[in-house]
Amino acid sequence: MEASMKACKLCRNAVLACALCTFALPATAAEYPGLEGDIVKELRFQDKSGENAVVLTEREKIREQEGSSLWSKDIRAYRYRLQGDAASQAWQIHDYVHDCETSVTAEFLQDEIAITDLDDNGQSEIWVPYLIRCAGDVSPSTMKIIMYEGQKKHALRGRNLLPSMRATPASRAKANTGRTRPFRRPSRKSANSAICFGNAP
Repeated sequence: MEASMKACKLCRNAVLACALCTFALPATAAEYPGLEGDIVKELRFQDKSGENAVVLTEREKIREQEGSSLWSKDIRAYRYRLQGDAASQAWQIHDYVHDCETSVTAEFLQDEIAITDLDDNGQSEIWVPYLIRCAGDVSPSTMKIIMYEGQKKHALRGRNLLPSMRATPASRAKANTGRTRPFRRPSRKSANSAICFGNAP
């Protein structure tokens, strides 16, 4: 009986400790100021500016008009600088498809989000590729790659290749021109580069 009581006491203490850990966590996604949409991914990293977070969100809406359904979808990527429990927004990427009568594509390539320091200057480069489209067929989507280094923004726009297109010699030749090349992660130019990809914990 005494052993059983001791076991229960240990269990209760463990539960209390776990609850305290929950309240002691750093700023959660819900505490990021100015954030809109549902969070689909969050990454944290450090560079010379301190601790940072990249947060990706999506928001989808449907409205009826004269018997038709109109689909809208917004996607946003935010960078926040973190100091203790406080978070301040450094920049935001926003793109969307509004009032589409067919099929909407507006999505980040989540596993290809990359955080690098290829020039070893202590300031991270953040690479955000995504697809955007309103179409009722199987044509390619518009693909955009946004890269930020500090407050400097770079953008690349093109068309993605469908799997069936990649199988043809003509599409491979077109891809070799660089006009419709699929997104590839930045190369590891230096062994000292700090690289964090979207599938990192």
